[in-house]
Amino acid sequence: MSKTIVTALTIVSMWCAAAAWSQQAQPESAAAGPPPMPTNGMSMTEVQDLFGGPLAQQPAVGQPPITRWRYDDYIVYFEHDRVITSVADIEVGLAAGQ
Repeated sequence: MSKTIVTALTIVSMWCAAAAWSQQAQPESAAAGPPPMPTNGMSMTEVQDLFGGPLAQQPAVGQPPITRWRYDDYIVYFEHDRVITSVADIEVGLAAGQ
């Protein structure tokens, strides 16, 4: 075989091996379990179904109404009945010395 053909075959086989490896290195899908905190857009019902009831609930305030639910290590904020953000509870981190 000529040197050009051998080089071409080597490059093609290396490319195929790299493509196969990159497909195996994909991260697991989100379907493997619930996210660590509720995500934006989830309804109050979805949050309760996936994460259980909150430790404490603040009543809605303002316009639009904003509700706050406190969990062990994060707080979930809702506008109407939808999550607008979830944040780590800094007091938990401070108490743990983080």
